[in-house]
Amino acid sequence: MANTVNGLLTTYASTVEVELTYFFVITASGFVPNVNSTSYFFLGKPDPWPDDVNIPIPNQSQSYIKQTFKHMFAAKLLTTSNMCPVVPRIDWTSGNVYTPYTDYNDMFTMDSNGIITQKFYVRNNYDQIFKCLSNANGSASTIQPVLQAGVLNSSNTLYLADGYKWIYVTTIDKGLKKNFFDNNWIPLSVGNNTPNPLFTSKMGSIDAINVVSSGNSYSNGFSTTVVTITGDGVGATGYANVTNNMVVDVVMTNTGNNYTYANVSIGPTIGYSGSGATANAIISPIGGHGIDPVSELGCNHIMVSAEFDGGESGNVPTDISYRQLGIVVNPALIDGTTPTSNIYNTSDLATISVGSGAFSSGETVYQGTTLGTATYTATVCSFDSTNNVISLINTYGTPTLSSAIYGSSSGASRVLLQYNNTKFSVGSGYMMYFENRQPIQRSPNGNEQLRLVLKF
Repeated sequence: MANTVNGLLTTYASTVEVELTYFFVITASGFVPNVNSTSYFFLGKPDPWPDDVNIPIPNQSQSYIKQTFKHMFAAKLLTTSNMCPVVPRIDWTSGNVYTPYTDYNDMFTMDSNGIITQKFYVRNNYDQIFKCLSNANGSASTIQPVLQAGVLNSSNTLYLADGYKWIYVTTIDKGLKKNFFDNNWIPLSVGNNTPNPLFTSKMGSIDAINVVSSGNSYSNGFSTTVVTITGDGVGATGYANVTNNMVVDVVMTNTGNNYTYANVSIGPTIGYSGSGATANAIISPIGGHGIDPVSELGCNHIMVSAEFDGGESGNVPTDISYRQLGIVVNPALIDGTTPTSNIYNTSDLATISVGSGAFSSGETVYQGTTLGTATYTATVCSFDSTNNVISLINTYGTPTLSSAIYGSSSGASRVLLQYNNTKFSVGSGYMMYFENRQPIQRSPNGNEQLRLVLKF
């Protein structure tokens, strides 16, 4: 009989990919930014879809990927400054009920799109991120958690009048917000304690104890009951708040250290009465709350943000629309070396004779008697009528100098005088990600900031 094996690939597997693959490599001195991998953000496909409104769904067949490569016309270098871990944006809103964090429940359950469904953290109006430690037994939150507002006890747990308990995690960096913040996502900083396994000196602290049953017949006050915490850690202490002869809350006075489990018992002080109160201890992640927000919030997405500044010094046409964009990892130049420039024009440039008629972006040009018998074809990316230069992609065959080149739809006809291949080896590297879009018109005078969100 075969052995039964039950395994679980955790959310942290995706978090590790985000943290290590894109931001760190292991060296003798620890983790440092990864500079060994080269990635480029590309733009492509100036020619229209069969239907520019109902765009096709991409696939990863070799044929489709090859065609995507051949329709690239610009590639811009990506560095770690272009990438950032992101988590779903959950803004604190009065009247919402938030899920309290616990160490004994799975906080990272996901929907069909791989998005964490538990709303256990929020962003406030000041870009501060808090985790919910108690939702007052399922009540609505009516007071926004804010650092420096209210009363912070020694554990930095925020006790609010609506019964909610919050603990501060991090504040969104203003620099990251400019490039990686939108209606759906918020950026997280990669700090000194990322990845989390580097920090192991503190297994867990008890930052909140939540009352499950209030009991009865207790004497009102703060010294009439005793809260006893037992577990495998040390130092955690707290006191009970008794109102209307019931234990309504437990306030931590010392969060302790090195807990992986803890039990809480509540009983009357000698000379006082009361029974029936029960409570649960909420133990922090390894290292404590806020030590590594990337893993703590279950980050499994990364946002890539690239900015194309007008014509990028003549390397990117501005008189066109494009319909594909994506990321190529470890491409090469045609001489076999690694690309190092910030921007590449990945189209071939054809200098043609002076004449009448203009070539149109997206049309097919050819050399030969007819398009059907052509010895050379290409797709027009753009046409510089001032300098008589055609930018060409999706090429087939070898062009012939001093021969006419024809536009299949524009009817333009010129003589090919000079032909320069792109330095970028189109088709090299790994097509890590790409997406199809409705036409995006390039901006000749402004900056285009393009964002991709990748799931791991």
